[in-house]
Amino acid sequence: MVIWAESRVGFARNCYTAWYFVHSWRIPFSPMLKRSPFSVVYYSNGCAPEALRRYCLRLLVHEASASGGEVVLVTWAPTPAQGCRQVIWPVHEANHQNLYRQILAGIELASGRTILLAEHDVLYPPGYHTTMAKAAAGSICFNTNVWRLSAKGYFRASRPHRLLSNCAGPRDTVERAISAKVTEVQRLGTPQRAEPDEGCEVSTTLPTVDVRHGQNFTGNRKPADGTYVKTIEYWASYTHYTKLM
Repeated sequence: MVIWAESRVGFARNCYTAWYFVHSWRIPFSPMLKRSPFSVVYYSNGCAPEALRRYCLRLLVHEASASGGEVVLVTWAPTPAQGCRQVIWPVHEANHQNLYRQILAGIELASGRTILLAEHDVLYPPGYHTTMAKAAAGSICFNTNVWRLSAKGYFRASRPHRLLSNCAGPRDTVERAISAKVTEVQRLGTPQRAEPDEGCEVSTTLPTVDVRHGQNFTGNRKPADGTYVKTIEYWASYTHYTKLM
């Protein structure tokens, strides 16, 4: 069952109206509902091949749910995902300011005390969410076991590789950090770096994969040493995923 309800999302911070629709709930989300141990806030502007987005989201929802968490979607258009709550974001501008406000809208709707950020073109492996939720219980942290994938193959993310898509932390801490980024953009016009400045580093057992498909908001990426490989631990051959681009 899907319910639509108009709601102000953090109006003091964001000053935007969003539309909530709720999968598998008979009433709109309420703070009285049971909290999840962690919430994954998934944000998307739709600028990635549809087959790739669907594949990444299906994998994300499966792995997060298997770890006991919830997934909150903040997207520019309705995106079917069983068991997920969603904010349909009304402002369609591909910039950091809008991206940060999407994240804040997701945090507003999330029930978890720990927030994990997720992007529409990243592959998250089994065990990632459990490891990150545990590591991020006390402070912001970044997973640094990250590979990238392009049409030529896999390659290591070059340093510094603290990525927003591999960031997690306590709800209030993440909210403050992202709000600070909104202020930074308002002051400078662009963030000095996309990610929060604070935080420790952890390395998950299996790597995440940041897919570079040609429509990435952050542009193209290439390996610093020019080296590509066909396979990496756990993930299939790179051609399995390039077919989705």
